[in-house]
Order: sequence, then C-alpha cells, then structure tokens
Amino acid sequence: MSLRSTVVALVSATVPALTPAAAGAVATVSTPKACYSSRALVDYVGVDFRPNAAYTAKIGATVVKRGRVSAFGDLSGDFRAPVPARAGPGERTFTLVVSDGTTTARARFRSSIFGADFDPDQGSPDTLRTRFAVFGFGSGRDVYLHYLTPARRLKRTILLGRTSGPCGSLRSASRRLFPFPAGPGEWRFQFDTRRVYTRSAVPRVRLIIPIIRSRRT
Repeated sequence: MSLRSTVVALVSATVPALTPAAAGAVATVSTPKACYSSRALVDYVGVDFRPNAAYTAKIGATVVKRGRVSAFGDLSGDFRAPVPARAGPGERTFTLVVSDGTTTARARFRSSIFGADFDPDQGSPDTLRTRFAVFGFGSGRDVYLHYLTPARRLKRTILLGRTSGPCGSLRSASRRLFPFPAGPGEWRFQFDTRRVYTRSAVPRVRLIIPIIRSRRT
C-alpha cells in the first residue's frame, strides 16, 4: 500500500459521515413572526429532523400540515393562523408541534383578531365604568378614543394608552364609559392612533353605542 493511500484511508476512518443523530443535534422549529393576523398564513421552518421522514404539524389535536423532511433534515411549510376567539376581537398564544415520529419540536406564536371592545358593556351611560381593549394595532403605538355625537360631530378625544406585546394590544385601566353627560341617540367611538380625529385614519375601529333614555310618566 502506498503512503498516499494509507493517509487517505486513515483520514476517511477518522471522519465519519455526520448525521443529526450522530452529531447529537436537537431538532428545532420556528416561525419568522411572533404574531399573526387571524386566518393569515403562518410560515414555519425546522432543522435537524430525520432525513426523508414524513412529518406532521399540529396545533393542539388539529393537524395543520403534513409533509416530508428533506434529505438534509430540514422542513418548511405554512398554514392558516387559528382563530383566537369564537367572536369578537382578541388574541391568544398557540403552540405549533412538529413531529417526524421520532423527533418532536415546538414553537409558540400568537394569533390576533383586529378590533376594539370594552367590558363590561351593560349599565347606565351616566355611571358605567369599563375597561377598553384594542388588538392588532401594532406594538408601541399610542391609541386614542374619539367620541362622536349622534350628529357625527367630535365631542372629545382621550388617550387610552400605549400598545405592547408582539400583536400590539392594549387594556386600559377602569374608567368612565362616557367622561361627560351623553344624550340619547347613536354615539360612535373611533379607536385609532392619531391624536387629532380623522375619519379615514388607518388603522381604526368604529363602534356604535346606542343610548336610549326612558320617558318618565
């Protein structure tokens, strides 16, 4: 055997083919964003799974995607973001679980329904105290509430606070629903990120608040 062939044989023997299992790699899966609008596509990528294995992606007990791992141990795909609530605006954390039958990895993300609301929403407009909430406005943005009279004129504007979190949500402290005496008719609340009221502000949410005064006899 020549010296050259001996050296090659020794090198080949000391550098075995590296696979995820041999290298002790831990499979991971991730989503590029921390928050998704409800029903939008959620992209995901995974690495260090079993090469060429079939895999499933689940949210809870629901299979959201099936696929096959590449020859290099990576995978990718997308699915529709789950709805965080049955009705109305809100947000929620979900866990994506990807498994190839042997290896399992998890990733957490949030799904949000854009909108605004307040709770409680029943009581006398003269005395009712409530907490306002907005969702999907973008993180770190000041949110204002503009009160519009039944005649569609601006009555007052208040600052509710600043959004936080990956989806840009806000829950205000308890405060009066109407910080002034409100007459009967259909009032409109416009939530947006502009200090000065603009009908066409984006993003914005407009709620109709009917006030009915009973007649005394």
